[in-house]
Amino acid sequence: MALDELFRWLQGPARCYLCRGRAAGLLCETCREQLPGPRGACLRCGRRLPQTAPACGACLNRRLPYDLVWTPMDYRFPVDRLIQALKFKGDLVAGRVLATLLLPGPDCGYLPRPQAILPMPLHPRRQRSRSFNQCSELARHLGRDLELPVLEGHLERWRDDPPQSSLDALQRRRNVRGAYRLRRRMTALPPTVLLLDDVVTTGATAHAAATVLKQGGVQRVELWAVARAGGGL
Repeated sequence: MALDELFRWLQGPARCYLCRGRAAGLLCETCREQLPGPRGACLRCGRRLPQTAPACGACLNRRLPYDLVWTPMDYRFPVDRLIQALKFKGDLVAGRVLATLLLPGPDCGYLPRPQAILPMPLHPRRQRSRSFNQCSELARHLGRDLELPVLEGHLERWRDDPPQSSLDALQRRRNVRGAYRLRRRMTALPPTVLLLDDVVTTGATAHAAATVLKQGGVQRVELWAVARAGGGL
């Protein structure tokens, strides 16, 4: 969406972002009902299930660096188009729509609430080429909705590797191994953090980042992403 179109959309009568029909919010009821989610899933690994559960059978004998996964949408139309519009076209309204799809998050009263949001970082060179980090944009909205601080700069991707989208599952795991680190000069992270990504495919990136957070003293890492693609975690 071009800047002039964005201003007209914001200033005019309430319109659905997807179909441009009348809407009470960002999406009309028809478009919201056609979204590919939210889906039932294992809250431990994100595997799709008939209904949401604390853990699936595979997680009983599985060790993961993150303690909860929330990926409510499947990566298909129109969610895939929204993510691509935000990531590659800088469509900030698409970012706001995507952030709303993460709400409400897991309602698990027995679990500690995240104390801060950490957007998944980009390598500085890639961020310069895009001029922004799409996960930071999502975190800005989600932080306001959940009343949580957004911590930028604590976690960094210091190695500029090939894009994950060009690799298979095994190559993805190797590609991001050791690619993240914590900046020592930053303040200490809280015990419970929400690691935010836009889309999860094999989980290699999230695994690498969450491992660094746990090694840095974080006790609980929740992985939230708008959508899940491919085979998942």
